[in-house]
This record gives sequence, C-alpha cells and structure tokens, in this order.
Amino acid sequence: MVKRHCIAALVLWVLFFQVLVAVGGLHVRADLVIEIPVSDQVNIGSGLCLGSNVSMPEAYVDIDIIVEDSFRYIINVSCQFLLQTVTGQNFTTAFVYPSEWGLFSHPEAEFKSFGISINGSEIDFSVIEWADLSETYDFNASEWLWLSSNQFALFSLEMPPNSTRVVSVKADITLHSNTHNFTFAYCIGSARSWDGNTHQVIQMDFRNHTNLLEHGFQPENYENLMGENETKTIRWDFLISELDDNYVAFWASQYEITSYEQDPFSNPLHIVLVVFFTIVLPVVIFSAYCIKTKD
Repeated sequence: MVKRHCIAALVLWVLFFQVLVAVGGLHVRADLVIEIPVSDQVNIGSGLCLGSNVSMPEAYVDIDIIVEDSFRYIINVSCQFLLQTVTGQNFTTAFVYPSEWGLFSHPEAEFKSFGISINGSEIDFSVIEWADLSETYDFNASEWLWLSSNQFALFSLEMPPNSTRVVSVKADITLHSNTHNFTFAYCIGSARSWDGNTHQVIQMDFRNHTNLLEHGFQPENYENLMGENETKTIRWDFLISELDDNYVAFWASQYEITSYEQDPFSNPLHIVLVVFFTIVLPVVIFSAYCIKTKD
C-alpha cells in the first residue's frame, strides 16, 4: 500500500512539473532576448587601375536615390572620369560593379542598365569576381582586400601617348530591402590605384526620406545643399590623398529591430535542469520518503 502511494505521488509530481514547464512557469529563460540588426548593402564605384603610368585627375559622380513604400529603392548613378597618360598603352581597368549583399538576407535587385562609354562610344565589358581578378592580374591584392566583397566590370582601354579619355559609367538599379538597415555605398578608395592625385566631386540626391526611421551619410565632411520638399542634396568635394575613407555612403534604418525570445530548450543547461527537476530530484525525494515510511 505504501509503495502504491509513493508511485502515485511521484507520478503526480512529474505531471505537475511538466504543466509548469508547458505554461512557462519554469522557462529558465534568464530573459534572453536577441536582437538581429540585419543589413542589406549595394555597392558601386570607380576603377581599380591594373596598368601603370595612367592618372585619373578628375572624377564627377551624380547619385539619385529614391525610397518608395515597403523600402523599394530606385538608384540612378552617372559618373565621368578623366584619364590621362604620357606613355601610349593598352591597359585594363576594373570598375566596381553594382553588387548587393546581405548579412542574413538576399536583397531583391534588378539592374535595369549598366553601361560604360569611352569618349561617348559605348564599349563591352565583362563582370569578374574578386578571386578571379586577384589571381589573373599582377597587383598587390593584399592592399585591396577591403574590395573583396565586390564584383567588377572589367574592360580594356587603348590610349596613345599624351592622350586623355573620358570614361562614363551609368547605372540604373531597383532594389527591395526587407531588413532593418540599408546602405548604398560608392567606392572612392580605388582612386589610390592611379598615378598622381584624384579630385572627386560626388553629389547625392535623396528623396522621400520621411518613410524611414533614421538616415545619414558617411563620411560627415559633406556640404549640405538646399533641397526641394522631401529631397536632400549633399556633396563631397575632396582630393583622395586627403581622405582615408574607402567609401562614401548613404545609410537608413527602416524599422525597429525585431526581437524574439530564445527557445529555452535550445540551451543544453536548460535541458539538464528540466531533467533534474522532473526526474532525478523527485525520484530521490520520494525514494527517501518511501524508505522512511517503510521504516
């Protein structure tokens, strides 16, 4: 009879404790709330010179960014680069191709157009990954590892002695971002690969910024120009030798970070505690109780 009472009490204890666990009475959570500030980014930029004795004294860039509902971005980029050389040569250069990436997500991007022109005549190019670029061409890739997340538009350019060329790049991109943060970055640091110094003027027009929680621009040494209605216009004007940054960027926080509670049973310690309290401890207690009752 005593044995039956012990078994019944043990079963009732286990069932009671499992009910507590099920309703959250013993979650053993330690209030673990995890925030994941997932980010999307799209990059584009000027050229990495793979030749020698070629300078890029001037670079002019116009960027138009429009944010629509549901964080759909329309980005139009128009660039002009003045190239000069004293020695005649046919050399290769690689411009940062509009490449997007996300920490945990895959942004939906549509490249409506991307074109390169030399003195007004459009040319062919090929898209190459960083790994292939660094393996194929003779340059110190270790100095440019910060470019390794990008793709590149690769093309060759013939220049007679004492000549100049105007390289024009135009890109129209539509991108939908589902993450907390979004960044558009334009590469300026690759200008250090050309001979001499480069004067760069980058103007950025940003429209419909009221749809966002926060937004900003980096680096912060820009000129804030007068915009119309919901448009912000800013301009960077600098010599690349005077700036340590490798990118100028627009960033936006689109909505609050999503938080979630960690599953308590995903932690091995929680499993051990539950097993101890639901099985081991009740067996020990009621075994002792049964022995004492029997005595």
